Amino acid sequence: KYDPEYRRYSKKNILERDNYTCAYCGKHADTVDHILPRCLGGVSSFENVVAACFKCNSKKGGRTPEQAGMKLRFRP
Repeated sequence: KYDPEYRRYSKKNILERDNYTCAYCGKHADTVDHILPRCLGGVSSFENVVAACFKCNSKKGGRTPEQAGMKLRFRP
């Protein structure tokens, strides 16, 4: 199970931290999304990545949530 004191970045740890719940729609998450995309200078870190479903991750693409017209249900 996810240990909040263990902050090592990995897809598995992000999904466990977010209870496999998409940060955008609330459905089951099967991937992760960079809030500030790497193509815009974002980094792969525990604070910049959330769990996401494939549909929302594809819709957001290489944009910020604001640019894509999407809201985060929770912050990492």
